[in-house]
Amino acid sequence: MLVDYDHENILEGSRFLLESDCREFCTQRGFTKNQTEISTAFCLKLFDSIDNDLTLPKLISNFQQELIELQSDLTTRCCTIISEYITTTLFQHFSLYKYVATEPRTVLKKQLEETIETLEAPPAFSTGISDKIWAYNYKIKQIDGEVAENDAKRADEVVDLKTDRREVTSQLKNLPISDADNLTIRERIRQMIQASITTQSDLTTKMLAHELGAAQEALFKDVEKVVIPRPSPLGTFPLRPVPSRGAARETRDMNSNIASRMSVSQETTRKSAGKSRGSKR
Repeated sequence: MLVDYDHENILEGSRFLLESDCREFCTQRGFTKNQTEISTAFCLKLFDSIDNDLTLPKLISNFQQELIELQSDLTTRCCTIISEYITTTLFQHFSLYKYVATEPRTVLKKQLEETIETLEAPPAFSTGISDKIWAYNYKIKQIDGEVAENDAKRADEVVDLKTDRREVTSQLKNLPISDADNLTIRERIRQMIQASITTQSDLTTKMLAHELGAAQEALFKDVEKVVIPRPSPLGTFPLRPVPSRGAARETRDMNSNIASRMSVSQETTRKSAGKSRGSKR
């Protein structure tokens, strides 16, 4: 990006550098403080006279005229030394000084855009809490986060248990009766009932274990919350009943459905047995 520098600032900076250099030069040559001030003012006067129309011969002519008037304030030695300084600076580098004093410049300046993130406005002091309450709430939120993770896992387990329940219900609905000739009708019914009880018991055990595990986890997390020292402004810890995860309720519903299906299956078996006796007779 092209940028126009402030010409006045550049000119002022160049003048300041020339002034500092002239003061140091005079001090090193043994000038007194007054002689240094007069010599520096003389040098700056010549610098300020530089403009677009000024030429080097004209500057030298001005220098000679000013030097004649300066001899009344400076010794011959001082005049000789300051003449040497002006010759090696303003005269020798006249084109450079004239360019600095008269020509504004346009230079190339790199520009970098950067996005700076700003902080959000802090909340009002009236909403502030003590560090003890903040630390307590932070620990409680950590425990609640763990509870949420455990609930998500339990929800997936409930889905699997529902799938198992549908499979068991289908098996019980289509439970066959043994056709072995060496078994009586009573023994066949007994085998069917045993198979039904075994299948139902396995699923019920899984669902009750799931319910017990969920209740234990919820209880343990509540115990973790209770043992944390609670700040007095928050009052006592609000205890809650252990929530049901749904598995036990589904187990009870499934048991009632299975029992009704078993009664129907037994009634069908008795009727089949009666028909079998009638045909033998």
